[in-house]
Amino acid sequence: LQLHDVTETGPRSLRSRWTLKFTFQLMPWKPECVFTGVSDYTLDANFKIVKQEDYWDSINLEKGGKYVKRPVADGLSDFLSQLFKKKTREYMVPELPYVLLRRGNGYSIRAYPGYTGVEVAYSNRREAWEQLERYSIGQNELNARFTPFVPSIMQIEATDSGSWSKKMRWVMKFTPPGQKDSEELPIPPSTASNCDVISQPSTVYAVKTFSEPLTDDTVTRMHDELLSDLKRDGLIPEFEEHKTFVQFDEVYYLGERRNEIWVPMEGHPWPY
Repeated sequence: LQLHDVTETGPRSLRSRWTLKFTFQLMPWKPECVFTGVSDYTLDANFKIVKQEDYWDSINLEKGGKYVKRPVADGLSDFLSQLFKKKTREYMVPELPYVLLRRGNGYSIRAYPGYTGVEVAYSNRREAWEQLERYSIGQNELNARFTPFVPSIMQIEATDSGSWSKKMRWVMKFTPPGQKDSEELPIPPSTASNCDVISQPSTVYAVKTFSEPLTDDTVTRMHDELLSDLKRDGLIPEFEEHKTFVQFDEVYYLGERRNEIWVPMEGHPWPY
């Protein structure tokens, strides 16, 4: 159980925000179940808890972001769906870590650490992948090898001519929350002229996961669906000219893919 925040909501009332994660050991595949939500506490005159009400983000949120009670069957259905969901495949490189702040209906809210990475403009996704791969195996000014993190992060932005400007980046190093960037492993410039070293501060993202192919139309549709989900639950995204989407699998992977839309959150209120 990870406690994110406790706020005073009245003279004798508190609200906590939390993430609960556990592995169900009784099943052979040991599924991981995750719940996020809030707990409302009522205190007596001696500030002892006399009442507790728990709400899950996945089932108890109604339009506008208010929590309401739901039948027990709804919670059981949510729990069972996690027991029998497909297990995420293991990737060849580590995944960029994050803190899960909300597992909502159709989306999640994640806090990602600041990072340093390498970015390349592209028209063909495979060519961008191969160029970043060359950087990671030593095509840089230090001839240094790096183990990148998944996912590959891509941004597209409409141009005045009606086409798309596209960039792909790989994360090479991240800074854990509360720590300063380490200078022990500098990320050197690339020897390729169109490959740049970039830095990204820690950011809270709303995330929508899907397995459909990453076409321009799919990215636009999933981005719009995510914005609709956030509006429904009373959350405010940060405006961006571009769209950010990510790919966890290799470009040549033929199985079911894990793709995501990322939208940064504006003035996100939940600490982590």
